[in-house]
Amino acid sequence: MSLNRSKNQVKEKINPYEFIKLPEKKRRQYRDEDKHTGVIEYTIETYSPLFIPNSSTDKAFKISDEVLQKKSEVHKSYDFYSYAMLNKNERYDESYHQPVIPGSEVRGMVRSLYETLTDSCMSGLSENEIPEVSLPKKFKKSLEDVKKVKKSTIGELAGEFAPCKDKSNMCPACALFGTIGEGIASASASKLRFADLTPLEYQEDAKMYYDENVTLSILGQPMTGKTKKYLKKPRAETEFWSYNYYINKMGKVVSEPGVLLGRKYYWHHRKCRNLSKTPGVTSSKADNQNCSVRPLKSNTVFVGKIFFEDISEKQLSELIWIVNGGNTDNVQTSNEKNKVDICYKLGLAKPLGLGSVKCSVNRVVERTIDFYDDSIQYKETDIAEKYIKRNYKENRFSKTNQDDILKLCNYYSKANAEIAYTNK
Repeated sequence: MSLNRSKNQVKEKINPYEFIKLPEKKRRQYRDEDKHTGVIEYTIETYSPLFIPNSSTDKAFKISDEVLQKKSEVHKSYDFYSYAMLNKNERYDESYHQPVIPGSEVRGMVRSLYETLTDSCMSGLSENEIPEVSLPKKFKKSLEDVKKVKKSTIGELAGEFAPCKDKSNMCPACALFGTIGEGIASASASKLRFADLTPLEYQEDAKMYYDENVTLSILGQPMTGKTKKYLKKPRAETEFWSYNYYINKMGKVVSEPGVLLGRKYYWHHRKCRNLSKTPGVTSSKADNQNCSVRPLKSNTVFVGKIFFEDISEKQLSELIWIVNGGNTDNVQTSNEKNKVDICYKLGLAKPLGLGSVKCSVNRVVERTIDFYDDSIQYKETDIAEKYIKRNYKENRFSKTNQDDILKLCNYYSKANAEIAYTNK
């Protein structure tokens, strides 16, 4: 799928997400035998408001009580993640806690990117799901033939890109991040540990970190039933298609497994710096369908560490490229006039524009052990300069959709577009 759009389409309303198509084959784990151990020190800057929930209570603010009184409805409200264990019977409208970005959240973000760039499996796939699709009324006469079609799970449709099960036949991502496999014998331990991130500049008054409390529009689960958004059209003459069959213009039901469009990525919203003007974000209109949250402000910087153990130079170089927000030197993009600033999506409400973050590497310290005069000596060396200038091509990342990957991650790609869900 090409993400290119003509100039006269720049201001059209586009969906918050696109798919990066899968390559023809999944890569296998690297066979490099060199081993490196150390730590990556990095920062994350919020380019848009960020929200990660403190799930110790779902009634953090008074608005939950107000909605309950007025409408007899339950309205959930969440504070930003912190180490504070919130009391379910208290409200925290005027109480502020030191924000924390859980390392697990960043780990998920980095892994997803690594999977895409290295043509690895889709570890987060709901592989056992059997999507249900409603047959349009005009095809009701084909219902009996549809019932005879064998149903496939998402994992079966993904083929070799379903989550890895055998540690002897893993993809690059599972070899680095680990996999649970189908049991202890097939499981593989992670070679990375992501520490929690804390603010670079400590504010005694934690209120300084936060934006105003807002109510988000309904954030539902992926609508897999809308096959046009998740599956390729099987044939030109196709009238309707599902995950296991399609119906042609003659009304004939043809049993054929659907083809997934690929990996889902969200566009960056340039206008989301101002929450009050962000589509899908209000200061009220709370009901039992949505939730209210307290997001972090834009331009907030966090510091964190990623500890690595016994990884190859190739794995380290790839990881540094991602954590450093990419080095796009000598990379050709679809729009040469566009500024390139590689950012990622983190936290909740990504379709609404929240969660655009910039990652930057500060130091990469390799730890080595030397034996000298019958003694053990530990040595630490900053090796960042060796890797930090390597670009996309030099890291031998995916060639399948290089341009699309970089465009979707570029913060400036859709600067003039209106991003919202469409019915297309």
